[in-house]
Amino acid sequence: MSIYIQKLHSIPAPGNGCHTALLGVANCGIREGLSEEQVFADIRQHILNGTRHVPDSEIYAAISKAKSDYIPYRSTSREPFKKPMANPKISSEYRDHLLEKGKGTEEVDFWEASRVRLFDAPEKDTELLLRTFYDPNDCLFIGTRYDTQVRTVRQWIDSFVLLCIIYYP
Repeated sequence: MSIYIQKLHSIPAPGNGCHTALLGVANCGIREGLSEEQVFADIRQHILNGTRHVPDSEIYAAISKAKSDYIPYRSTSREPFKKPMANPKISSEYRDHLLEKGKGTEEVDFWEASRVRLFDAPEKDTELLLRTFYDPNDCLFIGTRYDTQVRTVRQWIDSFVLLCIIYYP
């Protein structure tokens, strides 16, 4: 089952996070190459009854935002869009810059700054954040000054899930 289909089936009822979920679904649909009309029809069909009505304009706004944010990776030939899967290396200067910007920051600072409140078990927060904000094939650096590992979001999630099993049996 594709991520698009999964997200379609997990749209919360209006009044319970539906608005935010619309952009996630629209992003996946656009990435999968679906037409705006198809994404709209799918979203409209999967919106549950809730405490408010979701107007068509709200769905179209999410689709429009998804389209404007999407930058396909294209080779010089006429091949279909493909994302490069090279394992990028982060420069030590940039890593040092990122570490300096985050110095003194604690978990609570991120929680307080977030517009989204996470009420699930704390050990699930990292996985939820990564799944919400990133594509599984996006590459991220997560670490300290001495770490050099850049991994895909899927790889980070797998490693965090394993750590949760070890520390929260």
